[in-house]
Amino acid sequence: MEFATDKPIFRQVADYCVAQIRAGRWEVECRIPSTKELAVELAVNNRTVMKAYDDLSDAGVIYQRRGLGYYVAPDAPDKIRELYRREFLTSILPPVRLAMELAGLTPEEVMELLSK
Repeated sequence: MEFATDKPIFRQVADYCVAQIRAGRWEVECRIPSTKELAVELAVNNRTVMKAYDDLSDAGVIYQRRGLGYYVAPDAPDKIRELYRREFLTSILPPVRLAMELAGLTPEEVMELLSK
């Protein structure tokens, strides 16, 4: 996996995990690769994967069964959608709103452009 330099690697690993869930490769209530397995697959440090799993676990996307590993949470798709929504509202929308103002575009004009 090629990693970008503008984002911490553990976040990119978490994004990879989310992509696996969204694509259906990691199904709800199914076991996902161990931190060691995924670290080898992605050629990263085991602690990096552990940090990504901790973040996903804190967000409710995955959960741990003691002694059995990590599993995709039953409501993972909803949790993922909420994470993307929160990121959009806090990180993506504010610069878009500023760019719209600087360009003199109204929300109606932008909605018309988006609908095409």
